[in-house]
Amino acid sequence: MRQFIRIFLMIPTLCLCACAAAIPNPALPTQPGAASPPPAAPIQTEEARPARGLPSATPVAPIGDRGSVYLDSAVLLVLESFPPQYRLALKGNLPDPCHELRVEIPAPDAENRIDIQVFSLADPGRICIQVLEPFEESFPLEGLTAGDYKVSVNGKYIGQINIPAETGGHSLKGFELYTWKENGDLVFSLLIGTNREKTLGEVTDPVATLQGVEALLKKLGQLQAGEVVTLMPLPGMNEPAIISAELMDQIQGTCRDFSLTCQFPVH
Repeated sequence: MRQFIRIFLMIPTLCLCACAAAIPNPALPTQPGAASPPPAAPIQTEEARPARGLPSATPVAPIGDRGSVYLDSAVLLVLESFPPQYRLALKGNLPDPCHELRVEIPAPDAENRIDIQVFSLADPGRICIQVLEPFEESFPLEGLTAGDYKVSVNGKYIGQINIPAETGGHSLKGFELYTWKENGDLVFSLLIGTNREKTLGEVTDPVATLQGVEALLKKLGQLQAGEVVTLMPLPGMNEPAIISAELMDQIQGTCRDFSLTCQFPVH
């Protein structure tokens, strides 16, 4: 009987022990093997990031107030406008959103070399988030006379510009005229004719556009007598823009005055 009583008294004790083992200790992780999160890693400054794109490219070393620029590409573009126009297309990243892109295009040296400087500027006292700021811009190369020019960016050679002697505005394939509206106003571009279809970006490039009818008539007057000008549809469109009869007469009158052949489709 006494042995039975001892066994009966031990049962509640075992139950209490089992319940105590099931209660988690708030001071310990509830998952086996869990650990506290590691401390946050320090923020890396983007100025230590290597540049990409140009052969053996490195960030532009800060000079005075000049900051770094990380170039992905630097390309020379030739716009098939009249006369041909040349641009430098740049793509890359600034060290952070507080830096502003700056480009210095010097005059050619005695050997017709043009070393374009690309850098950034920022207020040194301004606090800025440490993330790269992408950019994609193009800049005109203007005022160049006939000749061959070697172009480099921050000391890295990227290509050559060949500007022929004045040809009097003659084009073997004539000229292509495009028109569209911007903010309700007529805009034109007069480009050298080619066998390929031009892109919308080429046609509407601000450097090649002519703002208004007077600018178009002036440009037509600079063409060589006998040239052919054809009204073309914008890239991606099936037909050219509709020009009013009054405007068409005005353009055709200028073409007759300068002995040009202007071809406009009949709608």
